[in-house]
Amino acid sequence: MNELSEYPNIQFDNSLYNSLKTKDSRLILRQMRSAIEEFNHSKHFDSETFTILYYGVQQIQKDDILEFLEKEVLKRQDALEFEILQMKFLQATLDDQNKNRKENLYQLQKETLTSFGQYDKHGQMGIETILQFYKTKIKENDVKQCLQNQARKIIRKENLHNYIKNRLIQIVFNSEDCDQQISDLLIYCENTAFVTQFITILAQHSLEILQNESNSLKQVSKVFERVSAQLPNLFNQNLPVFLQFYDSECYCLRNAINTIITNILTEHLNPSKVEQDVEMKENQLNQRLFLIQKLASRIIDKNAYARVHTLKMLRVVCSQNLIPPSVQLMMFPLVIARVQDVSSMVRKAALAFVKQITKFMKNLFVDGLQMQNFMKITEIKEQNEYLGTEIHKTLIAIDQILEDKGNAQTEAEFKELEDEENLVVSNLREKKKLQSVFIQYQEFMELLQKLLPNIELLLNSKCITDIYKAISLISFLFKQKIENTDVGIMKMLIHSNNPQIVNKLSKKFHMLFIENDNDQVPINNLIHLLKISSPKEQIYLEELIRYMIKQKMIQETTIEIVWTNFMRNYTINQHEQLNQYSKLVRVMFGQQSNLLTRMKLDQISKIIDGQKKEINWITVVELAKLIQYLEDKVLVKKYFQQFSLILYFYFGTPNNLWFVACQEILNLIQFLPVPESIYDYIIKKFSYKVFSMGMTPKRSTQDFLEEESTLVFNNQCIQLSQLLFIVGQSALAIILHIDEIENQLTHLRNVEEAKENELDKIQGGCEEEYEYNCVYLQTLCKQSVIQKGFYQNYAPIVLEILAEIEEENVQLTILHKSAGLCLCKFMCLSEQFCEEHIEKVFRLIQNPNSDGIFKNNLIVAIGDLLHRWPNTVTSYCRQLFDGLSNQDFIVKKTSLNMLSHLILNDMIKIKREITDIAMLLTDPDENIQQSAKRFFFQIQKKDSRRILNSLPDIIFTMSNEESHDKYKTFLMNTLKYLDKQTEQLVEKLLRRLKENINDFEVQNIVFTLSKLQMKESLARKFYECYPYYQERLENPQIKEYFQVIIQKLMKCGLNQENKQILLEFEELLNRGETKRRVLGSKNKSQKSTRSHTNSQRSIGYTNILDQLYTQSTEF
Repeated sequence: MNELSEYPNIQFDNSLYNSLKTKDSRLILRQMRSAIEEFNHSKHFDSETFTILYYGVQQIQKDDILEFLEKEVLKRQDALEFEILQMKFLQATLDDQNKNRKENLYQLQKETLTSFGQYDKHGQMGIETILQFYKTKIKENDVKQCLQNQARKIIRKENLHNYIKNRLIQIVFNSEDCDQQISDLLIYCENTAFVTQFITILAQHSLEILQNESNSLKQVSKVFERVSAQLPNLFNQNLPVFLQFYDSECYCLRNAINTIITNILTEHLNPSKVEQDVEMKENQLNQRLFLIQKLASRIIDKNAYARVHTLKMLRVVCSQNLIPPSVQLMMFPLVIARVQDVSSMVRKAALAFVKQITKFMKNLFVDGLQMQNFMKITEIKEQNEYLGTEIHKTLIAIDQILEDKGNAQTEAEFKELEDEENLVVSNLREKKKLQSVFIQYQEFMELLQKLLPNIELLLNSKCITDIYKAISLISFLFKQKIENTDVGIMKMLIHSNNPQIVNKLSKKFHMLFIENDNDQVPINNLIHLLKISSPKEQIYLEELIRYMIKQKMIQETTIEIVWTNFMRNYTINQHEQLNQYSKLVRVMFGQQSNLLTRMKLDQISKIIDGQKKEINWITVVELAKLIQYLEDKVLVKKYFQQFSLILYFYFGTPNNLWFVACQEILNLIQFLPVPESIYDYIIKKFSYKVFSMGMTPKRSTQDFLEEESTLVFNNQCIQLSQLLFIVGQSALAIILHIDEIENQLTHLRNVEEAKENELDKIQGGCEEEYEYNCVYLQTLCKQSVIQKGFYQNYAPIVLEILAEIEEENVQLTILHKSAGLCLCKFMCLSEQFCEEHIEKVFRLIQNPNSDGIFKNNLIVAIGDLLHRWPNTVTSYCRQLFDGLSNQDFIVKKTSLNMLSHLILNDMIKIKREITDIAMLLTDPDENIQQSAKRFFFQIQKKDSRRILNSLPDIIFTMSNEESHDKYKTFLMNTLKYLDKQTEQLVEKLLRRLKENINDFEVQNIVFTLSKLQMKESLARKFYECYPYYQERLENPQIKEYFQVIIQKLMKCGLNQENKQILLEFEELLNRGETKRRVLGSKNKSQKSTRSHTNSQRSIGYTNILDQLYTQSTEF
């Protein structure tokens, strides 16, 4: 290969050059010295001497050759060939990998370049030497300036323009990292005609010869982007040439035209930067709208990088107030759709654009209308109605004035009426202008409300970037006082093990709610958050508060103020505030238990004793939880006895908070020694109070439940329900206690095994002792607790109470509910007991006498039982799907959440049952819909083919008159979850059409096929299966679906063979005739050749948004 093809006037010996590659560097050095001596003698280079020196500069990594070059070549100016050698040397220095001499080479490069001669005087060879500079990457600005000056001189020679343009285009296409130098040359060359011709030719050349997404196209795109930023007018004058980039398969060129349009809008058509007359303003406004429309059309580009770039460019244009509000409102639905894009990059860009639009609308509606915050939608509607009424009144007033003018008697009277008319008309214009603003205001707020659920859905994403950006945007919108963003703030309280997410969330909450000069404000904010949060959100909020305390985001002074406020509210008996402060005290002092001084502990003791006179169950519950954080077991025992006495005093109260307090108080037993004996004592004491015989323990000095209550509750039904709650909770606590002991034994065994010697192992060692202890624990649980223990006495009572529910017209009571939960807790003790009564639990769920809350609790209990005894309970879990069709919202939501958990954790396997969950995608309740969507999103992440494989069963299940329309909605919601590899599914569905199925199933199948992403290879499948559905084509709806399929196949870049098949298929479809054989058996065995022209187009996805785009971007 001739490496000096750019220098046609120099004789270059190819064969000699290639032979030098095999020689030793020392021999080459001797030949180079001889070449220099020959030049000094004859004053010119011949082919041999120049070739030897040219090869030598390629070997600069050799230190000895480098030293020779510095002395003999780089300082020579007495021949153009020396300058060419110097240029090649400088190019080679950029490839040198020796970091120790890199800086020295750059300095030498600078000195050599600045001493170059006037290349423009050396003809074509000199021009080529200059242009070679643009293949290199020069860091020094003064060196760049020197070469740019040389280049500008040669560009002034018009006779060389074509040659220079062609060479620069070759450099752009064939070199890397040359975009900066080429762009600077075009920007500063001071020859507008040359630049215009160059960028036009480069654009046309790019569309003709380059391949899709090559590195060369990236270089071309960068050149256009850089030059258009400085010379937007040139691109605007030749815009039709560049708009052809939108038809390119290379996303880099599509991005380039987006950037060009953005630069034209921001630099050339920006009213704030260019003075304009009235006519020019109107023309430029129309041009701006045209260009914005072009940009907006790329929001649904097939390439994710292109969609991201489009959103970024639109954000730049929007930030300079160049997009009218009406146009932004038209684009907003497209941006909202991108928040659910399959690419996380696009979702991130869409969220950023939403933030930019919101800032613009704030300036327009909040600042423009001189308000403090965004208005609520109801307030905007009221304002619109008011303005409509005022406009109507004004129109009536104008009609009256016109009538009075017609009846005016004098010229003065007429003049007065005319002045009044002008004033009223002016007022009318102002009102109509204000009304148009409020109409846009209402439209924006309504669109924003549609967006909020999509942002909240991203909080459950597995992509950390989604969560980051969703948290940031929700926080921003909340700070702007956008309606309903408080819901998003609470949904931000997500449980995450990722420390980065927790840190991000804590910083946002600190900024929104804690950061304030007034110490009382953050406390009031936390109290408000606790008040409005759901039970689940409250758990996560408490975790966040603990984290902020741990990170010193909440100071100890704030915690002390919380205690002071708590005591003040307790003293003045402010129940509502006291409840929230009780929770905050428990959270804060639970995290900082060292702040619980002796004085505070004494105050807690007095508060507990004071509950005997006037009870506040929330305070009791929260203080019982707080005591669990104490390390002093003596204090825990003291407070437990005080709390137990409260339960004893109020035993039989109809207040359901007694059960909540009882659970927290019983939890304290686990921190005390010999907990099983305490459970036994508690149960016997309360049993005696219910049955008043036979079960009271002997009195001793250890009795702490001897004080009699001054309150009398004679409702034995409630007392029995509370007793069963204690018994069930005790049963569960004991089994957990035994499991904990077993875990401790396992840990001890592992420690001992690591220490024991070989003799211990031979003799059995700790292994035998471990086995003995495990058997002892199981025996204790089975015999002492279940068979011979007091639980055996209560199981018959529980079963007898639950038997009443199965009778007709039985009203469910608190006793029945308590007995049901007690039964489930007993079932956790024994697998045999669970197996005997599991069917009864499911009968209770299906029983019409059971209410929603009772069913909900039983469903949750079944989930616990499934973890405890999976082999026994799994076979019954299919009955949980019945809850998905329950009319009660709580039952349906709990069933869905439970099944989602079980399915996603592979605890139960499903196939056709997935249709029951699919039906909930069209549920009237939005919360159910979101939960169902979340399930399908997670299951697709876990197994990308799960939904695809289940689709035939779903179609069959939903092929009836009742579910036919719902199936379409289901498919549109789940289409994005279907895998792109759909060939197997298409074949399976087509063969299904051959069977004897009803019309609804046929329509569902064909509708599904019309929505799937088509591929070239599917053309033959549809043609070959034509007899399967030929008779079905009499239905015009089915025929229309097949027409859609043909149109989508046409866009797949078919080869000639598949085109022929598809045309024959279309002809058969239109005529409804029997299929003719158009290909021989040999052709049928050949595989179709795939075409890459348009194979990347996501046709199905684009069609979904076509209608939305058409409705939203008519500028």
